[in-house]
Amino acid sequence: MKGVSVIAAPKEDNGAYTILSLNIDRQKGIMAKSLLYQGENLVQTLEYESIEKIGNAWVPTKMANGLHLKSGEFVTTTAFQDIRFNTGIQENEFDPKIVAQEFR
Repeated sequence: MKGVSVIAAPKEDNGAYTILSLNIDRQKGIMAKSLLYQGENLVQTLEYESIEKIGNAWVPTKMANGLHLKSGEFVTTTAFQDIRFNTGIQENEFDPKIVAQEFR
């Protein structure tokens, strides 16, 4: 994979992480892996294990989310299939105000 790494740190303590490292697949224009650190300790990883081109978009079809805790490492793998775009969902379904009203 020909990629680029981006290292970021929050301006203020957010309680979740001190360093975020992103690996970007430049050819596909999509994040391939992220690493979250608290100090020197790796606490979470998210890796796209499979990325497929569907229509004009590169889409993760399998990803592993790992939590790295003192008690051990826990990995959840998620796979997506039958992915379709523009299947008739109205734009207002993504409006935060409308979504928030549904949860009241």
